[in-house]
Amino acid sequence: MRLLLAFVAAISLQAPVEAQQVTGGPIQQVEQCVARIGPDVLTFAFYQPLRSRNQFCEEIPETGPTIIVVDSMQDELRDMTIELRLIKATGSIDGEMTWNEKSLEAYLPPTKFNSGTLTYEHNFLERGKYVALIRARDENGSKEYNATFEFTVGETSIRELIATSFLSISALGGFWLWYRRKFGYAHPNRGS
Repeated sequence: MRLLLAFVAAISLQAPVEAQQVTGGPIQQVEQCVARIGPDVLTFAFYQPLRSRNQFCEEIPETGPTIIVVDSMQDELRDMTIELRLIKATGSIDGEMTWNEKSLEAYLPPTKFNSGTLTYEHNFLERGKYVALIRARDENGSKEYNATFEFTVGETSIRELIATSFLSISALGGFWLWYRRKFGYAHPNRGS
């Protein structure tokens, strides 16, 4: 019985929790990823409006049209041009993603960052690991900052399915062992 309760508790932990305002209405949980670029900071947020109203950080749940929002609060970056490359990772060495320019997924040429917010829409066709390469330059080219930001597309649901399957099989196995021990077979050498 304890295993069955543990199983139910584990499944309920998989369910997303929504934040609530004091007044009782639901609010959207905000996820932002941060990348350092020189002395400044950029935040990233990903949206998939055709699939969800949620905002994502390092794990975009599905392939398809995705809006990428890059934001900066520092005035220095607002005076610079920002160049963005999205590259599909080609592998991993010692836990670090590897890539090359041949696997370029999308390119946003240098664009002025006047408002502090850069919005870019891209249609991801393949699941996998990706890297965003960001380059910021001032007008005369005397300052240049670079940053990388790693994220995945379409791998979240696979991990959740594997975790849920593992928990389910473990719980069923535990229940079977408990049932067998409680109501199961009598040992042939015992009793009678």
